[in-house]
Amino acid sequence: MWNDNKCTARIPFLCQSKTVDCPPLVLVNESKTWADAVNYCRERDYELVSINDGDENMLRCVQKEAQRATTARVWLGLHYTCTLDFWYWLSGHSYSCSDVWAPFVPHISPREMCGTSAAMDKRCPYHWSPVNTSETLNFICERGD
Repeated sequence: MWNDNKCTARIPFLCQSKTVDCPPLVLVNESKTWADAVNYCRERDYELVSINDGDENMLRCVQKEAQRATTARVWLGLHYTCTLDFWYWLSGHSYSCSDVWAPFVPHISPREMCGTSAAMDKRCPYHWSPVNTSETLNFICERGD
């Protein structure tokens, strides 16, 4: 709540850190299919990275890692299931449609989404696109819970 205390009043306050605390992320500069990337991460007790809805901090952390990739895009742990017709994070967190998709994506039919997973453009974290899972891209692993 706002108030108009005198400038000399001693009251509690909060500080906001300007640094970004990132979880342990590992950029893998090897090009692998989506399934191979998932297996690579899991064999090392990691998971292909997930970005929970609205988590701007994690988005910045993933983007920072993605900029060092040798491919133009990196795999994310977001996959489309044709049988249920929705996207889901491998971490188990729910996914709701957001505005991070590249401009052409809303024009893609659900049938065209089959066999795709999400990839982030390394230069623009707000441009994700569905990519055929057989393509080979760099990817980012995160420590599983």
